[in-house]
Amino acid sequence: MKIIVCIKQIRHTYARTGMDHARHFLAPEDDVYRINPHDEVALELALRVKDTRENIEIVLITLGPLIADEALRRCLAMGADHLFRVDCNSGMDSWKKSLALSQTI
Repeated sequence: MKIIVCIKQIRHTYARTGMDHARHFLAPEDDVYRINPHDEVALELALRVKDTRENIEIVLITLGPLIADEALRRCLAMGADHLFRVDCNSGMDSWKKSLALSQTI
């Protein structure tokens, strides 16, 4: 059996250290790239199922460029078996993204 977990990479603003009012006092180094916390919980639940049953593979799927590659490697280190990245541009609407995701699955 395969369990598919969709992982979204997000940019989280950690602090406001910038001086520019036009950028709302945000500096480029204020951003931290990470995995959506709800997706991390879904991965943890999939790992719990994998621990209780045999012949289970966990497949991670993410859309877009690799902005949180360190966090994605951590997800693989937690016990996921495969990671697939669907290359899509930022101009895609939600319908096209869901179509690309369903075709990947």
